[in-house]
Amino acid sequence: MDQPYQTSSLRDFLTVLFKHKNTILIIFFTVVATVTIGSFRLSPTYEAKSSLLVKFGREYIYRSEVGERVPDMRIVPLNQEEVINSEIQILTSRDLIEKVITTLKVENIYPDLAKNPPGRFTPLEAAIEQFEKKLSVEGIKKSNVIQVSFQHKDPRIAAKAVNLLVDFLKEKHLQVYSDPKSSFLEQQLLTYEQSLIESQNQLKDFKQKYRVFSLEEQRTLLLKQRTDLDSTLKTAQNQVKELQNRLSSLKNQMQTVSKDVPLYSETERYKTIDDAKTQLLTLQLREQQLLQKYN
Repeated sequence: MDQPYQTSSLRDFLTVLFKHKNTILIIFFTVVATVTIGSFRLSPTYEAKSSLLVKFGREYIYRSEVGERVPDMRIVPLNQEEVINSEIQILTSRDLIEKVITTLKVENIYPDLAKNPPGRFTPLEAAIEQFEKKLSVEGIKKSNVIQVSFQHKDPRIAAKAVNLLVDFLKEKHLQVYSDPKSSFLEQQLLTYEQSLIESQNQLKDFKQKYRVFSLEEQRTLLLKQRTDLDSTLKTAQNQVKELQNRLSSLKNQMQTVSKDVPLYSETERYKTIDDAKTQLLTLQLREQQLLQKYN
């Protein structure tokens, strides 16, 4: 009974197949045509590759930091995988990618991002994110080789990007593993020395402009000057008070003098009055001068 059942099922399948063969053929050719047209309409993506051979060089040789260098220099025991991973991290570092994009310019690598950058990022940041997605750096197992690949629609841009990345890796490698007396550090030292000289010149100009040579001495002089001014002010105030008292006394004396006494008399009595008036006038003038000088 099983054999007739299987024969009937196959016959039913073939019947349905031949019955809808036109529909099946139409769907098949439609899918094939759509895929073919779509594949021709898609712009091709090119991939540039580069292989790097990592070798143990002078950067892995031990040198004494103090004293004289010993002739028996030895190689630092580093794991091969650690060295490869270190080079991969340098290759995929953000500053290296940013340097490549800055050299090639964003409008040449990703013109769409340059025209319409995302709202959250600048064109350069968006280009770095896109570059990292298309960049592939991996170490070949059981070897000292690192394979670098980059995908782009323009084959020339892809090749230039990979070549620049490798060149900048060499420069970065020299900066990281260079000798302490290398030209890079010497240049940095000259830069800091120049900055120090400029700061010293600015400080000197500031001191000359505001006449500040010794802060501690300047402070002592200012305190002494303030003390002297306070003493002078108190002395002047006492003098003014004394003169005011004398003026008041002279005014009281003048009230006792008769108004009918001639101003110009040759007698001894009126001569004393004239002298007192002259002294009073002199004191009044002195009072006006002191009032103008001391508030």
